[in-house]
Amino acid sequence: MAFQVVSYTSDAFRSLLISLSVAEASRVDAKLGAGYWAQYFAAIGVRTIVTESDYIDHDYLEDFSAYYVKCFTPYQRICHRLHFFTDSFDQQGLERHLDGESDLGKGMLESSYAGFMVVRPLPNSIIGRTCLAHYGPDGSRRRFPTSLPCHAHLFGHTLCVDTVPFQEQDQVTAACATSALWSALHVTGRRFQHHVPTPVEITRSATQHMPLRSRAFPNTDGLTIEQMAHAIRAVGLEPYFVSGADELPLRAAVYAYVAAGIPALLVFSLRETAPNGTVRDRGLHAAAVTGFSQPSAGKGHGSHPVAAFSFAKIDKLYVHDDQVGPHARMALMNSGQPGWHLSTSWGLQSSDAISAQPVAVLLPLYNKIRIPYKPPLVDSLNFAAGLDGLSHVVPGLADLGWDFRLTTLNQFRGELRESPHVSGVTRRELLTLPLPRFLWRATASRADVPIVDVLFDATDITTGQYVRKVIVYDAALNTVINHVATLSGEIPDLLNRVFRKLGPPAP
Repeated sequence: MAFQVVSYTSDAFRSLLISLSVAEASRVDAKLGAGYWAQYFAAIGVRTIVTESDYIDHDYLEDFSAYYVKCFTPYQRICHRLHFFTDSFDQQGLERHLDGESDLGKGMLESSYAGFMVVRPLPNSIIGRTCLAHYGPDGSRRRFPTSLPCHAHLFGHTLCVDTVPFQEQDQVTAACATSALWSALHVTGRRFQHHVPTPVEITRSATQHMPLRSRAFPNTDGLTIEQMAHAIRAVGLEPYFVSGADELPLRAAVYAYVAAGIPALLVFSLRETAPNGTVRDRGLHAAAVTGFSQPSAGKGHGSHPVAAFSFAKIDKLYVHDDQVGPHARMALMNSGQPGWHLSTSWGLQSSDAISAQPVAVLLPLYNKIRIPYKPPLVDSLNFAAGLDGLSHVVPGLADLGWDFRLTTLNQFRGELRESPHVSGVTRRELLTLPLPRFLWRATASRADVPIVDVLFDATDITTGQYVRKVIVYDAALNTVINHVATLSGEIPDLLNRVFRKLGPPAP
């Protein structure tokens, strides 16, 4: 049968995975036993599944030609694909639509599309390339800046979903780190125009010049952080390493880059705590960070001025964890305290508690993003402290919220063009201001109204003129800043020092 329409239930999804792969029911049950997939499909509102037979998947075909075709067991090279929809329809309705006798609700397939999943004809790692809608924004709390349009063609329909591709680790041609890299490089490939490697290519490039504890295929040992970095360099990007030992640097780095649409590779140690208090280390694991959650109310973790920054308000990360599922939640636990860690969705039905202790964050960056997040962030923190000291001169400065992230010139100009807070000659001058392609941007705002922007050149060097522009939108603050020299007795010395480094504000 070319296709089949199935009303979604957890049991129906389980039956399809069993029937379309060569996996035993017990293995499928082990994958679904934690309940994450059922929760996920319920959250994105899936109601209908359409199966597509005889589907050829490029990534699986590369895995097949590299390994499975040479096995004694005659593995198949043809996959199946499951398409998920949030509207309800049946087999007869789709058949009549394909016959031209019904429009099935004009545009319903396109408007209700929730994504697809490739089912590989393997005995274990059956979940191949998967592009599924992420969780809803829940107001503005959840954000998935790394998502990009992913297209699929089904019976003459062009379908699209915004997400990051996901797949289960193969454990033969790929390990968890390879799957995380594969997801991340799909995003950077689109953003920075580089070749997107298959899992086999990632494993080969990662292990080409570095010794392994065992052979490359099957990849039973996984990849080290150094090998992950080598795989990033193989596509022409530069890996940037951030230690996971301290919470605030990890928060700041993840937010600064992920908010700019660059996925982070999170490496963490899994720790299992039994009911009797015994802790067992289950080894290292890797996942691709696709988004984060920020409650809108209140300030974040830490003391002022850190608490005023957006990264301090993150309470959850969303990650592609190949052993759990796409956009899996990892909550920051015991934030600001010794022994802080992340929760995981591992073993949701287990009596043992499994937590994640961050080890490192690895970021795949375009080679012209030369200045890392820390120097401009330190300058921004100093600037925030200086403005806070001006609150007795300009009312409301103590209530500023700060956002610090990487951005591009086109993104900055696009946001400026849409902003209702800048107009006239100043708007024209800012839109035509010559700036580099990549910028660090620190924005202070009050009640969603921008007060000041500081733009740093991310392509320069910190000892050069890497502060490009200080843009003051608030008239009262602009007046004070323009008289820094004459009001030095009333303005904190810190702000004087900062402005000597940052230069003059916008006219």
